[in-house]
Amino acid sequence: MIGHGCPPAFRNAHRSAAFAFAASVTLAVVWTALATECIAQTPTEAFKETSIETSTVGATDSSPASSTSAANTPSDVSANDPPNRPRPDLATGPFAFHSTNPAWPLVDADDEHQLSVKIRSLPQYADRELTLHYKLIRVEDGAVVGREQTDLRLSPSGDSEAIAIAASSPDRPGVYEIRCRLSEKSDRIWSRLTRSPNQLASVQTPWMVFQDPTDQDVESITWRRIGPIEPMDPSDWQRPAWMPNGATKLVPNVKRVSESLTLSPRRNASRDPSHELAPGQSMVGFLGERQPHQPYQLSITLTESTLDAAPKTARIEFASTPEFHSVTRTLTLPFGRPMDVSSDGLPAVVTHQLLHFAHDGHEFVRITNPSGDQPISIESLVLDEPVFDESVLDEHTTSRHVTLRVDSPDWMTDLNTDYMAQVAQGDYAESTALMFYLWKATSRLSTHAAWCGYDEVSVAIDPRAWIATPTSAQANAAPGPLWLGDYIEAAITAWSASGSVRVTPRRPGRPNLDEAAHPGRLLHLETGAIDGQASMKTSLRFLDSCVQSPAQGVSIPARELPLALERSFRETIHHYRQTPLDATPVSSSADLDSDYVHVLVPQTSPAPTPDQAPTSDQATTADQPSPIRLTVINTAPWTSQVKLQFSTQQIADCSLLRADDTNAIVQPTGVADTRLLTVAPTSIVRLQVRGETDPIRLVAWQGNMVGGAETLKRLKAHVGEVVGKIGTLALPDDYIELTNGGFEIEGQVGIVGWMHTQFPADAVTLDSSESIEGSHSIRMTADTASAGRIWLVSEPIPVPRSGRLAVSFAIRANKKTAEADPNASPILKTSAATAPHKEIPRHRVRVSLEGNRLGKPVRISTEFQVPCDGHWQPRHVVLEAEQIHREEMESVRLTIDSLSPGRIWIDDVHLHDRFPTGAERTALQDKAFLAIQGLQRGNLKPAAGLLNNGWSRYLMARSHQRGTPPSDSATGNSSPAAGVVHHSGTVPPPTAGHADTMAEPHPKRESVADRLRDWLPKPIRF
Repeated sequence: MIGHGCPPAFRNAHRSAAFAFAASVTLAVVWTALATECIAQTPTEAFKETSIETSTVGATDSSPASSTSAANTPSDVSANDPPNRPRPDLATGPFAFHSTNPAWPLVDADDEHQLSVKIRSLPQYADRELTLHYKLIRVEDGAVVGREQTDLRLSPSGDSEAIAIAASSPDRPGVYEIRCRLSEKSDRIWSRLTRSPNQLASVQTPWMVFQDPTDQDVESITWRRIGPIEPMDPSDWQRPAWMPNGATKLVPNVKRVSESLTLSPRRNASRDPSHELAPGQSMVGFLGERQPHQPYQLSITLTESTLDAAPKTARIEFASTPEFHSVTRTLTLPFGRPMDVSSDGLPAVVTHQLLHFAHDGHEFVRITNPSGDQPISIESLVLDEPVFDESVLDEHTTSRHVTLRVDSPDWMTDLNTDYMAQVAQGDYAESTALMFYLWKATSRLSTHAAWCGYDEVSVAIDPRAWIATPTSAQANAAPGPLWLGDYIEAAITAWSASGSVRVTPRRPGRPNLDEAAHPGRLLHLETGAIDGQASMKTSLRFLDSCVQSPAQGVSIPARELPLALERSFRETIHHYRQTPLDATPVSSSADLDSDYVHVLVPQTSPAPTPDQAPTSDQATTADQPSPIRLTVINTAPWTSQVKLQFSTQQIADCSLLRADDTNAIVQPTGVADTRLLTVAPTSIVRLQVRGETDPIRLVAWQGNMVGGAETLKRLKAHVGEVVGKIGTLALPDDYIELTNGGFEIEGQVGIVGWMHTQFPADAVTLDSSESIEGSHSIRMTADTASAGRIWLVSEPIPVPRSGRLAVSFAIRANKKTAEADPNASPILKTSAATAPHKEIPRHRVRVSLEGNRLGKPVRISTEFQVPCDGHWQPRHVVLEAEQIHREEMESVRLTIDSLSPGRIWIDDVHLHDRFPTGAERTALQDKAFLAIQGLQRGNLKPAAGLLNNGWSRYLMARSHQRGTPPSDSATGNSSPAAGVVHHSGTVPPPTAGHADTMAEPHPKRESVADRLRDWLPKPIRF
């Protein structure tokens, strides 16, 4: 067979729910012939001049020089203008395809251009009667949509005339596979009996079809509840197909027994509504038999009792059996208690929603608590089905755009888990499978956008990884189908043109066009955030964007395509897009009491929107006055009440625009012209107000903290707790991927886990007489000639998921004596105050993280000086690196260079992957100072900003830590620039209280908490 084959991850898709497109994608030529006729000619010789012909490429143009480089491919190709440029040898010999459309194989649906095929370069079969079998298969459902069989005879040179196989392209968009097979003409009955097709050659190649943008209506999705998913015992599950389908004849009026006589799983009617999972425990639920490949929404509601609990995760798995022998999809859901100062003592409820594409047959979901010491309380598990309607957009909907930037190319994998087994069973070529997954993932981005709330998406593509040269031991192995690289970007653009979301492909290393279009509007969505609140930071920036800047678009970078999000975050995105661009804040009747709440009123009258749910008494007539729509934003981490006063007492309607909005409640106040709106912490809501007879307008509003004095007391306690723990950020938790960082592992040869300078022999050695921790350290010795060439390099270190990496260690320089300045003015020896100053010599050290980013070597480094006083400097962070991602760098190495003559000792080397940068620590300290100052003056907005900080949430969750370790000034950290911490040139002197360190004669309080106390009157009074 001549075809592309299928990569191992696709062939065995039923064994693994996840695969990587880094597998080799080849367009292989497999020659099948009688052994007696193939001795004198190898497959490589037979197919030296083969190609897929187009109107712009000659049949013999097969040299490598004719290939179109993927790097030269335009980044933006119109859907109506597929690539029309020379293509390289497509290795489909001896078949040469020709289309009158130069854009083939990427064409419009129902394109009336003929496709033909020729047989070339088969002189050994000249003058024989042969048969060409053609089949066109739609990959989505495996249906055969075209079939031809033609008898032919080759010329003496082994060529045939052009044979028409298709008059036009298929009428449905998608990916199709062309299968052509050449065989000797024989008796059909005899061939079927002997099962010997006498096949001479075959080929499989994809045919990509896109839809004209004007032929498809844009749809919107609403979700309708199917019902709750009850926990079940897998041992109680009874197979629905308990009677074989072959016994259908015994049951009258039944086509399939399994569809009509099913047994439901046993349920416990007395079960408590909530379900608590102990550490390591799992819960299994039955989703039923849903429509295959259709989107469904799974809502998981959890309860959390304490605010200071560590972040938790839940592992969610899907399978076709309750025993979960073969898991089809797995994802990890981070979560934590949302902060609400007004209800700290009450259990908090948070809902996460998952977008899931149903697999064929029955499906089960299993939720596992992977924690070793914390339980998970599940309040409910609900399944929703989609309802597709024609989209009726608000006039303000398109005024604000949200672009999701996906940095990982795995988005194609994540959106195709339900098709893996089906494609593997179809035995499709690698290129066909790749383009089908690309088409299906691109098409599903419209569904994902409608679910998540964005309207533009920039996705990472990696043709080099998706289409790799095969690692074959044969010297004449066929090259990979490099021609696909020219079509990946064009295919994504063409397939997405008919959808409701604009998809922009982005190659590694290329700038993002959306960032250039919207400078300064880059928000941050970190999947798996440190505090378990993956969307909290982004939600706040959405709210600030609505109030502070009328930008028309924002971009949210995400490491991976988010398929599980907190419900409140999804609602925030939808409300942000629906907020009119001309909506401006209205001043409150109170100046400072409610400056954390904002009310926005548009300047133009709105049109009806589909998200409003009118009641029976809200019938809209032409003579009714136009309503006003208000956007209310609460940026505080506590529930707020907003009292709204309008211009008339005759209010016909005052309701939320989204009837299912869980972030707000509208209540009457007893005064006809006033309504009371209760808004959840850090949320945005929209409501519509209409008068009965006259137009209505907002006269005044005022916001207040729910809970009064009790909430204010808790707020002050939280601020004090954060201030007291800021110092603990100086030494973050360890990243355990470094081998032998304490140099305590002894090996027979060299230093375990490290490489180092070999000459001179004693340049880098283990020293058992000096250490700050344990019994060993590294001694690095350099003289004048070798200074700058003495180095220590670690083993490769995997790049952390956080995208950050910091290095900390303890260091000591050999004591040196410095002479006084001979040019100094003479002074009296009896004057101690004016004694000559002797500058302590210093030793220069460079610390680097080195690796390859997108194939190019990079080094992130910093240099600092160590005082040569003979004392150990306590372990501190010496290097901070940001923006190092797994998608760009697989691993890095830690390098330490001695740049000055002399001896230094290094010990207790640590890596850290979750830490605040110097700039973030400085900003947190500023927020802490302003929060205390604001509480003294009755201004609550700075306190809200402090508690909304992600690192403040992190500190409050670490309730087991107490005290204030050394601050930034004590650790020598400063603000980073371009991802690197550049120190001032010295390592600070040892700090009192550290083991094996020398204290200063007069220790100074250096902790952040002490520094704040020095700024404020004593004692601190809020």
